[in-house]
Amino acid sequence: MQRMLTLGLVVFAASSGLACSSSSAPTTVGPGTSGDAPIISANETWENGKVLETPTVIGPGATVTIAAGATIQAVDGITITVQGTLTAAGGAEATLTSSGASTRWAGLLVASGGTLDLTNVDITNADGAINIEGGATSASYTSGTITASKAPFVVETGAKLTTSHATVVGSLGTTHVQGELDASYLDYDGNGNDGITCESDAAILNISDSELHGTSGALGDMIVSYEGAGTISLQYSEIKNVHCSFHIERVTNMNVSHVTSSGNSYGFMMYGSLDTGTRTIDSMNIEDELTWGIAELPGDINGPVSFTNTYFAGNAYGNVSVQSGSKISVTGNATSEITDAKPR
Repeated sequence: MQRMLTLGLVVFAASSGLACSSSSAPTTVGPGTSGDAPIISANETWENGKVLETPTVIGPGATVTIAAGATIQAVDGITITVQGTLTAAGGAEATLTSSGASTRWAGLLVASGGTLDLTNVDITNADGAINIEGGATSASYTSGTITASKAPFVVETGAKLTTSHATVVGSLGTTHVQGELDASYLDYDGNGNDGITCESDAAILNISDSELHGTSGALGDMIVSYEGAGTISLQYSEIKNVHCSFHIERVTNMNVSHVTSSGNSYGFMMYGSLDTGTRTIDSMNIEDELTWGIAELPGDINGPVSFTNTYFAGNAYGNVSVQSGSKISVTGNATSEITDAKPR
């Protein structure tokens, strides 16, 4: 089952994750382009109370700084396109938001050659909160909260986004990764939607020291690979109250260690992984899942996947369900809970 979402001027399909059924992922994501918007060509500071009434382009060579504690409003549908640099003064928390309680803006689009360096900036009511295009010079988002976004992070092919100590709350859709997303100390609420989806064999997802969670009883998964992932790496983190902690339809490399999955429907739903690459899961707790801890569906034999030193407890249907001829191996199970399988 798919649902159609509109981010800015771009329409794309995102999986609902219903019953962990196979789904196709979008090939185009993010807010729309700026059209014929006027271009900011000189450095300026956005002070508290500024309202963006038209699509806004920060041109090459120009730097816009968001003042400490400032609230910047964008009218319905507005995109801020960064071809130069968008940064923040730091200090008191600033906010980028819509101009009215019932309106939404399109979000930030960091274009080829653009630089994003935001610290202590909250983003609310944006369809695609932070969208990084391939060719962007650099993009970082630190110590901010993204609220009520249909796509909290969008990292397109050839792009990279680094985020640390960020929070995602009240999500209305999924994060899309076709390039590289590096996240540490991330607090991510899927809010009943799929959380972070990889959508390309070139996609790289690195997450550490993070709390990833959803809504108890909801059907959204958390770490998802629909059309492929080059690398999924998750370290020292917890995943709670989602459908599948890991919903994998195609992956080359996967490295998971010191992670706890608890209170979900499934720990790992393994629809498929490639024979090439390596997939190693080590020192993990899989506890109190409502069905299976690890499941491999009929007709979806994976390439080699190795689980070692895993602690299983309280999984309603059992710990492991794999198919005849499976290349999933589960060895050397831990006899007690791994106490450091959580953020450091």
